[in-house]
Amino acid sequence: MKKALSTAVAGVILAATAASALEVQSVVGFNGIGSDTTGRYNGVTGRFYFALPHDDLRLVAGLSLSNPIDQQDGAGDDIEFSAEALIGLEFAAPFLGKVEVTTGLTRQSGTVANDTAVAPLTLTKNALYNITKDVQVGLTLDLIEIGLDEDGPGGQYVAILPNIYPVIGATVKF
Repeated sequence: MKKALSTAVAGVILAATAASALEVQSVVGFNGIGSDTTGRYNGVTGRFYFALPHDDLRLVAGLSLSNPIDQQDGAGDDIEFSAEALIGLEFAAPFLGKVEVTTGLTRQSGTVANDTAVAPLTLTKNALYNITKDVQVGLTLDLIEIGLDEDGPGGQYVAILPNIYPVIGATVKF
């Protein structure tokens, strides 16, 4: 019984130690309402970066949920709720350094439409400068944006340098 109890305690301590060693980096735009300034998509409010076993890759994820105050989109349709999920990879590219390729899903529900669309495929570069060890400021540049959903906002398109916006980055340690 003592051996089983000591093994359980050691397992809990090891699990707690592993959980407290989690570091997540995030990048959030100064406006706090999303990254897409073109108006085609709301854009996720923040991007979170998770280390992967391969040293040169990081998983990029983001999620935004909103209930707009004006309750109408640009076309005059009522919107009750919108959500966007983002997924992608950050990697080192020749000549550009670290870049990320992301896409996702966006959903708007309302009295007129319940639309789900594929978010554009975007090649993004972050230029961040350290203020402290855990806080950075800088710019995010969407280098190329490719619209994938012919029924979504903007349809199928290719845009070169569609967005440049200021961001603040932070490292969160759990």
